[in-house]
Amino acid sequence: MAAAGHNRKDPARARPSRPIDVRRRRAARVAVLAVIVVAAAGSALFSRAEEPTAPAGGSGAPDLPEAACKATRPPQARPQRYESPPLALKAGADYGAVISTSCGDITIDLAEGKAPENVNSFVFLARRGFYDGLIWHRVVPNSIIQSGDPNGVPGEPPEGPGYTVPDEYPVQGSVYVRGVVAMANKGPFTDSAGSQFFIVTHKGISEDVAVEPAGLEPHYSIIGRVARTSFDVLDEIGEKETRGSGAPGEANTPIVPIYIESIRVTETRG
Repeated sequence: MAAAGHNRKDPARARPSRPIDVRRRRAARVAVLAVIVVAAAGSALFSRAEEPTAPAGGSGAPDLPEAACKATRPPQARPQRYESPPLALKAGADYGAVISTSCGDITIDLAEGKAPENVNSFVFLARRGFYDGLIWHRVVPNSIIQSGDPNGVPGEPPEGPGYTVPDEYPVQGSVYVRGVVAMANKGPFTDSAGSQFFIVTHKGISEDVAVEPAGLEPHYSIIGRVARTSFDVLDEIGEKETRGSGAPGEANTPIVPIYIESIRVTETRG
């Protein structure tokens, strides 16, 4: 405003300055336009960067199957929590279970006579669909495979069905041979078994008869024994590649998930 007022008061000095002002204004307009063009170009580049497209050759990471053994992933697991297991076993009945997994069926003869409270809990949870969709979260080669963790993450709650059952231990650890099904717990003599169970996959020195024990202490309630006809499924699961090193104390989770699709309980009247 001051410059404009000065030009009006001194027209003689204002005239010769007009060509200079015009040139300056034109130069300024050109500079502004150049800045706008550069800014627009930069904006276009950043816009493209914010909307990346997948490279033609893929991301470079291997496409892993959704479930092991070319199986289809089952519906998402929705295990519930309970205050205690009601009575599920009937007097005089013989119980078994068929665990359908991503890699085949595992047939089990349940030991309701030796560990009635733990078998009762397992039967109750199986019939409620607690295990449907859970993963085998711990696979240790030539040792054990384990499942029953509600979220599949060892050490991260919840890790059970909301209750625990008393220990019903065997007398000797030598009974933990290939095919034995036992309940996991938080330590010996803690009465802390819940929903997590493991199956011994340890092979004996003979391929025909698996008699060599897995080297476990008698601190796990045994709830059953796998039929020999299902041993090939145990091998299939037990030999899958895992994220852990294979050490017995680690939670060695398979890289490709292995699921429990369902557990069907069988009941035979004696």
